[in-house]
Amino acid sequence: MSITYPVLLKKLEQELASAKNAGSTSQMREYVASMKTLCELILESGDGLEERPASQSAKIIPSQAGMQSFRPQQEPVRNVQVEQSKPMNTDDGANGDSIFDF
Repeated sequence: MSITYPVLLKKLEQELASAKNAGSTSQMREYVASMKTLCELILESGDGLEERPASQSAKIIPSQAGMQSFRPQQEPVRNVQVEQSKPMNTDDGANGDSIFDF
């Protein structure tokens, strides 16, 4: 089954509408990333896509759930905390914070 330009353009329009109605910036970014993927698919396919209208090309219309695979998954941001070391105590009383402490 080949995908036609009109099918991809229709999906782009749907993603744009969803991005405009997104409740948060992160949701909007997900829709925009999906749009980017669809645009790259169009540009990189070259002549691989058919130009005939979607109504003539395929009888199977992808569902919204099936198109979800185009959305890249974003890893959650992890807060990394670095444990600060305690000053080193030496025999001569220096605290070890600097090589110039005597």
